[in-house]
Order: sequence, then C-alpha cells, then structure tokens
Amino acid sequence: MRYYYTQMSQVSYANQTYTTVYKPLFFEFPDDNGAYHDIANNVMIGSALKTAINAVNLTVSTTDFYFPKGTWCSLFEPVGECLYFSQSQMHTLPSRINESYVHLREGYIVPMQDATALGARTTVDLQKAPVDLHILGSFRVPGVMNWQAEGLYVNDDGVTTELQGNVNQYYIKATYTQTGGENLYIQVNQQMLATNYMNTTTNCSAVNAADYLGNIYVYNATAFKQHDIWVVSVAYDDDISNYQAVGTASFDPATNRIVWDASVDKVYLCLSKIFRIQFQNRS
Repeated sequence: MRYYYTQMSQVSYANQTYTTVYKPLFFEFPDDNGAYHDIANNVMIGSALKTAINAVNLTVSTTDFYFPKGTWCSLFEPVGECLYFSQSQMHTLPSRINESYVHLREGYIVPMQDATALGARTTVDLQKAPVDLHILGSFRVPGVMNWQAEGLYVNDDGVTTELQGNVNQYYIKATYTQTGGENLYIQVNQQMLATNYMNTTTNCSAVNAADYLGNIYVYNATAFKQHDIWVVSVAYDDDISNYQAVGTASFDPATNRIVWDASVDKVYLCLSKIFRIQFQNRS
C-alpha cells in the first residue's frame, strides 16, 4: 500500500516522471522488443515492481512470463534465489488461478508494510505501524563496486487534500562500498516536510507511525556482501558526522537478504530526522 500510495501521489501531483502507475512492460522498457508482446500477463506497477499473472488462460498450471534483462527478486515470497537474466527472456512459473508474482526490479527501493503480519484491515490501521524498506541494488557498471538503489516514499494522513505542511516526501538512496570495510549507506533526503506536525522537542515531523522506519531488507545479498553481521548506525540531520549505533543487521541465507529488524532492537527511527543510516562491517 505504501508504494502504491506513493506512486499515485506523484501522478496526482502532475510529476512528469510518474505519468501512470499500472502500465504495460514496454512503458519502462521501450527498447526491448519482447516487452511489446503478451502485455496482459506482464505488467509494471510504477518503475520498481513487475507483476506476473496469468490473466488469459486459466486452464494451464504454468505460464511463460517475460522478464527484461537484469535481476528480479520476489517481494512476497523471497525464499530462494532471485531471478537473474543476462538478456531478456521468457521464464516459466507456476500459474494456477491462485498464483501470481510481484518482483522487485534491481536498482530500486520500495516502501512497504506487511498488512497480514500487522493484522491491519484498513489503511487507518497501517498508519499505526512503521514502514519497511525493501532494497535491491544494481551494479551500474559490471565488475565495479558501484552498487546502488533509489526510491521515493510519501506519507500523509490519507484524508487531507491540502499538501502544504501536511505531507512528508522522502527520496531514499542506498549505496555500497568496500572502502574502510564493508559499508552500506541509506541516505534520506526530505523533499516535502509536514511542518504542521513538527515536534520541536524531538525535531520529528511524523504525521503518524508510518513516518517511522521499521525493518530494512536488502535483497540478493550474496551478489556483494562479504560478511554476515553488520552494525547499524544512524546520523541525524542536526549532526551528520556523528553516527550512533542502534542495532545489528544479519544475513538471512533462507531469503538471501541482509535484514535489520527494528522490533528486535526496539528502535524505530523518525524518517524526517535521518540524514543517513549505515550498515558496517570492519572485520
């Protein structure tokens, strides 16, 4: 819901980068000839998520879905390896009537909440919980450690139509480097600030709990990571050079992800205060 809401908000703001949300594959891959075929079964949601669903023939148990070149990781069923294609191609997946897939595209960050785990029944329920970040980096130049991902997150009260002072909008970028040990940085740049909700004591402009950070999931970790345990630290806007340790992230081999579970460390960070989060291993 958080990702969908963010995408819809940009369309409503008339942001020219976000012209539509639910779109054929060729909108994102106009130079890929295969993206123009079988458009009913292969759909992009924004730029970061690809759906694969058999919308045509309900009598078959498997379907060949089209995947553009790159790495694609299952968002809702992350167990096992991500899909990697050195060139665009068809890939067979089970496709019974109750089976569908959502894959995270490399180079992107998606804000998400697990409504089932939270027991949420409405969007109001989701406003009472922090937001998770799902990150799948991309190596911009093969063979060079320039792994990065980016994404947008928008949060408000879900009711107001007055944007000024009532909306938080964050541009989030993740990068990875092996300089001085392993370092994974997640930088938060605030593009819109909910000033009407500013708490001058905490310097936090949270509209609701969804402006706090929950878990962080970094996908396809074996493509770059050298260690399994990472110290998680945060630097705030008012002191960007001072990192404070807030917990530990670890590699989950079952899902091939580096995971920081904020509930374990009992630390929920206000996104509007954060300058940068650092995952570090110096061993």
